[in-house]
Amino acid sequence: MNIFILGPTSSGKTNLAFFIARQFDLPIFNCDAIQIYKNLNKLTNKPQFNSQIVLNGETLSIVDSNTINQNLSLENIEIQLITKNKTNFDINWEQLIDLIKNFNPQTKTSDQIKNYLFDIRYPGETYSVKEFTDDFYRIKNKFKFTNTLIVGGTIYYAYHLLFNTEFEPDSSNAEMIDVELDIAMKVVESFISKHKIILNIKNPRRLIKYYKLIKKYGDKFVEVYYKKQNLGNDDYFVILLLPKNRTIYYQKLDEVVDKRFCDETFYEIEYLLKSNVSKDWLEKLSYEYKYFLKIYKVLKNENTNKQIVDSLLQELKYKEHQYAKRQITWIRKLKKDILSFNNTTTNNLITRHKTSYLSG
Repeated sequence: MNIFILGPTSSGKTNLAFFIARQFDLPIFNCDAIQIYKNLNKLTNKPQFNSQIVLNGETLSIVDSNTINQNLSLENIEIQLITKNKTNFDINWEQLIDLIKNFNPQTKTSDQIKNYLFDIRYPGETYSVKEFTDDFYRIKNKFKFTNTLIVGGTIYYAYHLLFNTEFEPDSSNAEMIDVELDIAMKVVESFISKHKIILNIKNPRRLIKYYKLIKKYGDKFVEVYYKKQNLGNDDYFVILLLPKNRTIYYQKLDEVVDKRFCDETFYEIEYLLKSNVSKDWLEKLSYEYKYFLKIYKVLKNENTNKQIVDSLLQELKYKEHQYAKRQITWIRKLKKDILSFNNTTTNNLITRHKTSYLSG
């Protein structure tokens, strides 16, 4: 059985995952497109591992379960649960529900939690959703895991894992094609208009990818690109964490940004730059690195203008809010598609009303 814990940034996924993993002795699979990179820790909110080893050719990260944040509980969080067939679970359904309802991070044990797909790439290397699904099944089969926890905020990773997407040839990282971008744009826009479909073509790399696929598959592009099988044969249990009060949630995101404005963040950025990690690559990787790189540059100036730094931090907080909205949209799409594909069971667990908020 695959258990998914999904939610927007800073919604408490990691903390809940550690709590469940130690109760059922489950391995955790990272479902975050940035936490796969080595030495990118502070801005990615990556867990602090007790040790990391290579076991049977796979990177294994160990966390002591007592590292769960003792001050967190599920507050201001709406928990939505979706399952295909709870009668088939080899993990007791009622016990799992009860565990989530009575989430208590203060229960300490000495258990060690196994984490996979962290620190598996060096900065500057590429990683695709297809590689994620391939890596997941390779590790699961290699170690014969019956039950797994898939945890993270990169919802489209979980989406493709759940739906067994049939991937088109990967051209996302190919060299620039011998065609002007405006010509490629016209071809893609014409195709979109003809078939009345919607694609995100703001990103030039995606535009090139769509252009190549259209040139290769012609009118079959829609079928090729969107072809999905039904949900996989594995039993699944999807735990969705969503904020109930957006105002409280956004305040929490602002607090996270403020906490990241610290020496440790700039030490990390300085280390990455001195390690010849491309500044352009970091900026394209995430908006957090883009803005903190700008702030780092301002702070390196002897005539630092505090107003400029404050303005950049405010812009970053706005970006955090917008990104969280997009994640929530992805989650709602995921839920809708799951319910439409198979006969499923869904219910909500509404936690106690409090003003504090879970992060992690």
